[in-house]
Amino acid sequence: MKERIILPGHLMLVLAFLFFAAGCHGDSDAPRTWHHEELMRGAGLVEPDGANGIRIVYLAGKPYQMGYQQGVLLSEELGALLATFEEELIWKLFYELVKVLSPDGSRSYLEYVRENSYDFVIEECEGMAAGSGGVMDADLCIMHSSGMSIMDDLLPRYLPWISDIMECSGFIAADGATRDGRIIHARNLDYLAIDFIMSSPIVYVRQPENGLRHVNLGWPGMVGVVTGMNEKGLAGQLNDSSCASSRFRDLSGVPPEQQLLLMLSSAETIADAEAILDTTDQAACQVLMLSHGPSRSGAVYEMWAHGYGARYLEDSASGDVVFATNHFIHPDARKAQSHIDERDLNENSVSRHWRLSERLTGESLPPHAGLAPGAPDYSYGRIDVETAIDIMRDPVDLRPDQGRKMFPCTEHLDGNWALG
Repeated sequence: MKERIILPGHLMLVLAFLFFAAGCHGDSDAPRTWHHEELMRGAGLVEPDGANGIRIVYLAGKPYQMGYQQGVLLSEELGALLATFEEELIWKLFYELVKVLSPDGSRSYLEYVRENSYDFVIEECEGMAAGSGGVMDADLCIMHSSGMSIMDDLLPRYLPWISDIMECSGFIAADGATRDGRIIHARNLDYLAIDFIMSSPIVYVRQPENGLRHVNLGWPGMVGVVTGMNEKGLAGQLNDSSCASSRFRDLSGVPPEQQLLLMLSSAETIADAEAILDTTDQAACQVLMLSHGPSRSGAVYEMWAHGYGARYLEDSASGDVVFATNHFIHPDARKAQSHIDERDLNENSVSRHWRLSERLTGESLPPHAGLAPGAPDYSYGRIDVETAIDIMRDPVDLRPDQGRKMFPCTEHLDGNWALG
């Protein structure tokens, strides 16, 4: 029985959720026998002129077909990704360790994630390998779409001195918190020391044959989703987290990037998405943020391998703002991180959480209590798209010994201490 914990005041609707078989599981080997023109039907690549150079990739059809399309359209970028894994020692080492190390002595990390990946993800990765002419290996694609769950276990188990690789922040605001009452979902995807990912953003527009159309912001070789939205107005993001105790990690669960992909492919509401959490176990400790525009609802799920704690937008102190960084704050979910020293692994997450509290609610958490609600950067009631961008780029470092230092907006990394 999955453990589910919610904050008081929310009536939980547990749905009997049936995975849509044709769209999420292998339905036929037929696409493997199709000729190139059939496999590429519905695909496209747009490379807009302009400073940002962000490419838009259109994928459509069956899982193998969509993987093939990405392999063909982004073969050059996939080659660059592979070169990154070959040339940068830390990533080359990581890929090799994933193939030989084991969380329990029975199977390697790669074998675990392949065994527990959705069938449609494996098919898409195999299609990508075929479409790229072997440039992208199917195993690397599967690992790439399961990286959060692998790192959540491998790093504390074998490389405990490595931290702060992925640090993200986000908030959902609506009604009285926003300038015109709209709902706004903002997030930072703050990946440290992965230059290729940061310099090669891709907007994927995906139309699975038997699923909901959705868009996600990713990078070459990615099948799972860490940031996306579907045609029903459901938006989701993953903030990487970590649980020091192996009791709260289980590689026999589903990689969270694949869970979010399933949600965007099949869930029309937050309740539908939550039903997926109720009927599957995730592999790793993660923070999942979901918003739904049509119903003006939002939630933060602080997840461990066999349960989660939920913080809902309507149950927040103001009823219209909820936010998260990378650590758990739900009173029951925190048990999964009880052995993590916040002055070490999570101090930067706490610093960013304090700053979001200042900007969004006017309340400054210790050690910086006393921020006046009328302060210039207090944004509640004034949040619009531009203000949301400003909050996500905020440069203030709230560590107790830094005196509210501001990181300049330059090419230099801020060490994840500030939101920006």
